[in-house]
Amino acid sequence: MAKLRTDGMRVLRVQLQDDGPLDPENVKLWRALGFKVWGAVRPSNQPLHNGTWTPHEAAEFFRDEKLRMIRAGTNLAGADWNFEREVRDADNATTPHGQWSAQFVPYFRSFCPTLPAHLDSVYGDFAGGINNVYTPGIRFSVQTYWGAEGLWDDPPTNIVKWCAGAQPVIPKAVVKLLVRVVPNSAGQLPDWEAVFSDWKASGLLGGSWYYIDGADFDLVRWLTREAIRRGCAY
Repeated sequence: MAKLRTDGMRVLRVQLQDDGPLDPENVKLWRALGFKVWGAVRPSNQPLHNGTWTPHEAAEFFRDEKLRMIRAGTNLAGADWNFEREVRDADNATTPHGQWSAQFVPYFRSFCPTLPAHLDSVYGDFAGGINNVYTPGIRFSVQTYWGAEGLWDDPPTNIVKWCAGAQPVIPKAVVKLLVRVVPNSAGQLPDWEAVFSDWKASGLLGGSWYYIDGADFDLVRWLTREAIRRGCAY
C-alpha cells in the first residue's frame, strides 16, 4: 500500500458492508501511509436486512460507521454511495419519480454537511439516482464497464455526452471515471491504450480503479503512474 501511495494514489474507498465491520486499525494504518479513506456503501441487503434500505437507513448506517471510527481514534474522510438498480427501482416506484434519492440527500447532509461525497453508479438502464441526487458538493464516479461483459462498453467520451444531456446537466468537472482493472468472465482486460486515449479525449480529470484488491498489484501501480503521466489525473 505504501508503494501505491508513492505512485500517486491518494484515496482508498473501502466497502463498509463486506466481510463484517471495517477494522479501525486498518483505517489508521492506511491514513498513516498518507491515504484518505472513504467509506463505500450500497444501500441494500446486509447488515441491515435483505432488500433496499430506506433513504434514512442508508444515511444513518454511514453516520453510525463514521461515529464508530471516531470513537476508535480515526475517521472516514469521505462517503462513496454505490447507487445502481436498487435505487433506480426505488425511485421509479414513487410518484413523482425520484423520491428515494430526493429524500436521501438532505438527510445525509444533515449528518455530514461538508463531507466529500461521490455518487458511484453506472449510466444507462442500470443507473440509479444520477439525475435525482445531483446537487453541489456531490461528485460522480461513473463506471466505464457497464454492460453484458462489462469490459469497455461505455468509454469516457460517451459518459461526458450523457452527463451533458442529463436534466439537470451534470457538469464535467464533477465527473470521475471508475475503470475496471479485474478481468471479465472471459479473462479479458481493457485495451489500456484505448482507455487512456479516450480518457484524455474526454477531458475528464481523475478516476479510480475497481477493484484494487482483486487486480494485479503491479498493473495497478503502472496504471496509477500512467494516468498521471498522461494528464488524466494529478
